[in-house]
Amino acid sequence: WTLAGGGGGEGEGGGGGGWEGVEVRGGRVRKVDWRHSCLVGNVPEDIGQLAMLEVLYLNGNRLDGEVPEALGRLKHLRYIDLSNNRLTMIPQSIRCCQSLNYLALFNNKLRVVPKELASLTNLAYLSLHGNPAWEETLMRQSQLMGVYIAGQQLKEYLAALESEGQQ
Repeated sequence: WTLAGGGGGEGEGGGGGGWEGVEVRGGRVRKVDWRHSCLVGNVPEDIGQLAMLEVLYLNGNRLDGEVPEALGRLKHLRYIDLSNNRLTMIPQSIRCCQSLNYLALFNNKLRVVPKELASLTNLAYLSLHGNPAWEETLMRQSQLMGVYIAGQQLKEYLAALESEGQQ
């Protein structure tokens, strides 16, 4: 990715090392908070090198395309907010993020949401509204404690749950 208007959006921060929005503990990147940072382009494959990353905020940028399979290497990831971008695909490797508790993907352009989300047993919050592929995914997420759906989509989802329960 790059910053809109030039500049780079990647690098290493030793102890924060001047990288605004990057939290480092024990010499390892634990949190990246680049929400509303004018990032443009794809999420880089190198994201998978942040092995100890726990929190990832990339919401409110202009990221597009597919999130790389490398996301699945982030075993300590608990919180992801990729909302309000132009992302089209979440990788199947997300099933490897077993610590994931919060996943915000709303207002993107997701055509398919991987069925592997159902294997994330610690996932308590999933937000998919504003994407074409939200309903089918929610039907498979029985452990969720919180779901945010707005407007007509909520009525349709509740009706589908009710009819499924009557079968």
